[in-house]
Amino acid sequence: MENLNRQGETLTPETQFETMRHAQECMACTTAQPLAIPDQRQVEPQETEPLLPTADLETTTIQEYRITALVLAGLVEALDDRRPLRQLEPHLTPLLYWHLNERERKPDELQQGFRLRTLHTQKPQPEVIEASGTASNHRVARAVAARFHHYRRGWQCVTVKILC
Repeated sequence: MENLNRQGETLTPETQFETMRHAQECMACTTAQPLAIPDQRQVEPQETEPLLPTADLETTTIQEYRITALVLAGLVEALDDRRPLRQLEPHLTPLLYWHLNERERKPDELQQGFRLRTLHTQKPQPEVIEASGTASNHRVARAVAARFHHYRRGWQCVTVKILC
């Protein structure tokens, strides 16, 4: 049986190994099905204690979700150098804006064409929204996480992280 990637190309043992290594390092890949690599045992996940308290988390309103989605999509585009960061300045805290504006771009930091694909939000506190999702282009997916706080001017992003 031949292993194929999403584009229908045959995976070599080297690319299968690289994909498995990437899946182990990247939180965005934890939901992906493991590749069937010969001579590798499948290990059943062990039950662990929940990381979050069992209390109900407040859900976000449609308006809060839309604001979060627009700002996070804009941040992905700005980090991909397809949108000026100054367009997002009203939605970022001054410290985050300064850090993003002063960042040094690495050639392999982000490839062109990343877009926000999925988004999940929750409110651990009434004035806080935590957002997580995925950003991808035609080849690679990345996990995205952000935290928003509500200030007098509205919701502002306090921190953003693109993983892997």
